[in-house]
Amino acid sequence: MEEQSRAGLAHLHDVAALGCLLNAISHDLNNQLTNLMLGADQAQYGGGPAAIELMVQQAQRIAEITRTVQQLGQRNMDRGRGVVDLGGLCGEFAADHEVRTGVSIQVSLGEGSPRVDVSAPNLVLALSLLCRAIALDSGAPGSLSVALERVPRSSWSGSTETIPMAAIRIGRSGGMGDASNRLKAVVDDFFGHERDPAEVALMAAWEILRKLRGRLTIHGEVGSPVQGIVLMLPVVDPA
Repeated sequence: MEEQSRAGLAHLHDVAALGCLLNAISHDLNNQLTNLMLGADQAQYGGGPAAIELMVQQAQRIAEITRTVQQLGQRNMDRGRGVVDLGGLCGEFAADHEVRTGVSIQVSLGEGSPRVDVSAPNLVLALSLLCRAIALDSGAPGSLSVALERVPRSSWSGSTETIPMAAIRIGRSGGMGDASNRLKAVVDDFFGHERDPAEVALMAAWEILRKLRGRLTIHGEVGSPVQGIVLMLPVVDPA
């Protein structure tokens, strides 16, 4: 019976991950439909107004369906939202992970546990997917650390301004190695290539974290095992 429960939980995780991916699809599709409607509006000056009007109506209908899917996805992302002690949550996650998988994860906490305003079930799901991505590539993750860190406000603007964020580092016993653009390579053309289970787990976790205003950095070159993952989340009332 316990084995059936674990299988059912794993299935629910897979379904939730699929829901996150569908939410991302609807977001991108909505952007494309906006461009289509703008193009149709401009094309009215070139003739064929009846056909163009039909195209606009169809695009508007698809946009309505897309918005409905997005709303359903957002409601799922907001379930259980509230202020969470991140150290405590990660400790509970590690204990549950060991019960479900038999794999032990060593958890270490920095001085003062950060508090974050998140949907706890979805953050736990993201952690599960990220640990799965490491395990599928290279065996079980060895450690999970939680700390409050100051990081650049923007990774692309060139500004030196920093902000406090909660950092969760999931690593293998051998260390993380250098950061890579592996996640970017997966996200930029997810459907253009056949993806392995580790990359699907990364993509699904990223979609969850994007909705939680989080950041994700992958350590390990594209095509090689994931060596480590750094997850950043905005904090509540930093000291």
